[in-house]
Amino acid sequence: MDSIPDILKDANENIQALLKHKNNNYLRLLLAAAFDPNKKFDLPEGEPPYKKSGINDQITKGAFWQICRKIEIFYRPGVKSVQREMQFINALESISPDECAILLHVKDQKLSD
Repeated sequence: MDSIPDILKDANENIQALLKHKNNNYLRLLLAAAFDPNKKFDLPEGEPPYKKSGINDQITKGAFWQICRKIEIFYRPGVKSVQREMQFINALESISPDECAILLHVKDQKLSD
C-alpha cells in the first residue's frame, strides 16, 4: 500500500490517480471524514498539544492506515470527549509530520487547502 502523502501528491497532479486506490476502504474512510459534513471530527479547532515525531512516513505508513481504520472514533457520538481527544493526540504522536499535517487538515475538513 502506498503512503497517504504519496497518494495525495499523485491526486494533486492527476485526480485520475485516485482510481487505482478505489478499493482501499481505509482511504475511503479518510476521505469521507475529510469532506462529509456529517463526519466532521468532534474535536476542538486548531492544533492540539502533542509531541512531534521525527520519523518518516515510510516507517509510519502502517500506523496511519490503522488510524484510518478506526477514524470513526473521532466523530462517533457516545465517545467521551476526553477519550476522543487523547486518542487523537496519540494518533498524531505515532505518525510522521507529513501525515500529522494531513490528519489535522482532515480534522478541520480542510484537506483541499
